[in-house]
Order: sequence, then structure tokens, then C-alpha cells
Amino acid sequence: MDSREACTIEVGDTGTQSMVLALPREMLSSMRPNADTLYGHHVAGKRGSTRMLSAILQTLHSDGDEDYGDDAVAMSVTMSLLENALNRYGPEEGRRTRASEQIARMREWAMPQVSDPDFDVEMLGHTFGLSRRSLYRLFAESRTTPHRWLANLRLELAQRWLMDPTSPHRSVCQIAYAAGFNDSSHFARLFKRRFGTPPAQLRTQNWSS
Repeated sequence: MDSREACTIEVGDTGTQSMVLALPREMLSSMRPNADTLYGHHVAGKRGSTRMLSAILQTLHSDGDEDYGDDAVAMSVTMSLLENALNRYGPEEGRRTRASEQIARMREWAMPQVSDPDFDVEMLGHTFGLSRRSLYRLFAESRTTPHRWLANLRLELAQRWLMDPTSPHRSVCQIAYAAGFNDSSHFARLFKRRFGTPPAQLRTQNWSS
């Protein structure tokens, strides 16, 4: 978190104490990849290494102004525990990460055939050995549904074709059907909702620029 930026941290429990541990940006970046994007990271300090880290930080806090800067061992242990805590997934985050990885594999498999109008979520679940319920639960981890995800893949494909100046011979309707949609009007509504611009207008804007 950049101390130069204003922020508000809301804590639900009463009687909560706060402590600020300021680290050089370079040190934090060496501990956690993409540290600049890290704003809030919950660490449960009730067991294992995070419990040890919590105890050390509380000790530092209770000791007040005592200087630990010259204690290389204490500093090394604290930084090692902090690095482990920053890179450790909690149960919920771990599920979401695994779900994202699985969906990324599905996307790689689906893109070459997404233009087939017969390709549907049942085929997707069957290919990856997932029941309908498991498939919906998987996509719920990424806050979407299989049908919405598949529609977005087709919309992205249509968007690329609409912006391709080498295919001016295809109409918007033809591109909609080629991307796997059975209804061009439905496609236009979804496209505008997804990208904020009607498909015909996007094509005109792109070719005139």
C-alpha cells in the first residue's frame, strides 16, 4: 500500500488495535510479485507461521521505542515470516486461484471451436469431466456462469472480426452467425452491453480512424 495515497480501512470487531509496519518498496517487491498491485491482504494469525509472525509483531509493539534495527536475527526471522504470509493463499483465495487456472485451461481448449453454434456448456462439462452442478460451482468462484462465459468468448471473437480491416465483405449479421450466435439481434444487445458500443458502430469507428 502506498502511504502517499489516502485510504480507509474498516474493521468490524470492536476493540481492535492497529500497528503500522513500514517497509521500503524495494524490500516488499522482493517478497511479493506484483507488490505494487497489493492493497489489502488478510492474514489469519491463529496458527502456524502466521501465528509466530503475529506474536513477534505484538512483542515489537509492546516493547515500544526499543530499537531492533541492529538485531539481524530478529529482523531476518520477521521478514521471512512476513514473506511467507504475503505469499500464502487462504482457503477462499486458494479455491478462486484453482478455479481461475481451470477456467483458463477451458478457454484454451474452447477458443478453436467456440464459433460452432452446437458447442455448449454441456459439451464443456463433459469434456472436463464435470457435472452441471460442479461446472456452475466452478464458474461461481469467478463470479460468472458458464453460459455468460461462453457468450463472452463468442463476443470477443466477433469483436476481433469486426475490427479486422481485411474482412470488409462480411456483414455484422454474418459475423454474428460465424461467431456462434443464432440470433443477430440478441448478439447486438449482448455486444453493446459487453463493450458499450453497437457492433455496427464499432466497425464504422474502427475503419474510419
